[in-house]
Amino acid sequence: ITFHAPMSNDRHLAEPAEGAASGPSSLTTAALRVLHHLPSHLTLAEIADRLFVSRNTVKTQAIAIYRKLDVSSRGAAVEVAREVGLLDDVLDGG
Repeated sequence: ITFHAPMSNDRHLAEPAEGAASGPSSLTTAALRVLHHLPSHLTLAEIADRLFVSRNTVKTQAIAIYRKLDVSSRGAAVEVAREVGLLDDVLDGG
């Protein structure tokens, strides 16, 4: 078996796009909108209603938030987001 390095026109498949970093600074605007509701006691469905999107959209954004903050729960995401200054202006009430 012979493996070949990707050709230059396939480069975008082999390397992450520039600016496609992980971590808190890489959260999208949509993810930040969801993140700002996570400290509340709202369910994902209730957050979706407030943001006028589907529950699946909120769930997908929450998963992306957890991955980029390197956490596995909503509470941990809120804690890390506060530590890095992403929730400075958000109270627990949502």
